[in-house]
Formats: sequence, structure tokens, C-alpha cells
Amino acid sequence: MLQLIKFEFIKFLQKRNLIAFLIILCILNIGIFAYTQNLDSQIPPSSYHQLQTELQTISNDKRYQFIKDKYETYHGFLIIEQLINLRMNEKDNQYIIESILNENPQVEEKYGKLYQENHDPIYTSHLESEVTFLEEILKEFQKLYDYPLYIQNIQDKAKTLSSISIFQKDGSFEQKITKKPLRII
Repeated sequence: MLQLIKFEFIKFLQKRNLIAFLIILCILNIGIFAYTQNLDSQIPPSSYHQLQTELQTISNDKRYQFIKDKYETYHGFLIIEQLINLRMNEKDNQYIIESILNENPQVEEKYGKLYQENHDPIYTSHLESEVTFLEEILKEFQKLYDYPLYIQNIQDKAKTLSSISIFQKDGSFEQKITKKPLRII
């Protein structure tokens, strides 16, 4: 068996075109990997550190609302910036402008004045990456914010299952399984 593997490997190494093709594929794979790793380079690690420092001054119960407000504000700024760019050629972009205003009806009234005062990003260098950064953070905070409700749903399902007749036998395997999530929590 080892002789067969040895001869097949030698046969494989003698095919120069195949080896060249595999080397090209490896180089292409490394190039694609490097490219995809650099896609998120618009959000530097210092952004996370700066946000963490700012969040330490805010109490835990107000952090979610703080991030949500920041995200909504910068998302509004991004929409206003898009509208400004589209209005440079209003005749060609009229349909796009109307659709953006229909999706976000009062964005100019709500964020227009703030945009004019100061719309510079705080954590990143570009408005688009600021919105992306805050959206990513908001998703994480949303999970934390919804966690107590998630736990409550698990407890409710466990109570419902324990009321079903097959799970009511004392000491049964089924009853132990339904009570396990309650003990973990």
C-alpha cells in the first residue's frame, strides 16, 4: 500500500502543469484572503477603545440608548449627505431623492441643523465607516438588551412543557430535562 502511494505521489510531481496550476491557485487564495482582511480597515481598533472609554462614564442601563441615539444621528447624517450629493444633479436623481425621502420622511428636519453644526465622525475617519461601526456596536448591544426577554421566554416554555402530562411524573427524565434550563439561569 505504501509503495502505491509513493508511486502515485511521484507521478503527481512529474506533471509540471498541474503543479504550476496548484501554485497559482495558492497564490490567488492568499491574495483573496489578504484583500478580504483589509476590507474592514476603515474602522481602526482605536475606535473601539475610544468608545469603550466613553461608555465607562455612562451607567450600564443607559449605554444601549446612548449607542442607539448615536447610531440614529449618524445614520441621519449619512442620509443627509447622500441627499446633498444627489441634489447636485437633481433632474437625473429626482426619483432616488424622492425614494430616500419617502423611506426617511423627517430626516432633514430632525438632523439637518445638527448636520450643519458638526457632522464630523467621532470614532472613525469617514461618515460611512462611522455608521457601519455604530451599527455593529448597536447589534451587539441589542443582543444584550434583549437577553432578559430571551431568558424569560425560555422560562415560560419550560413552565408550559412541565404542565404537559408526560412531563408531570415526579423524578422522570422528561421532568428533569424541562427543569434544567431553569436551574442554569
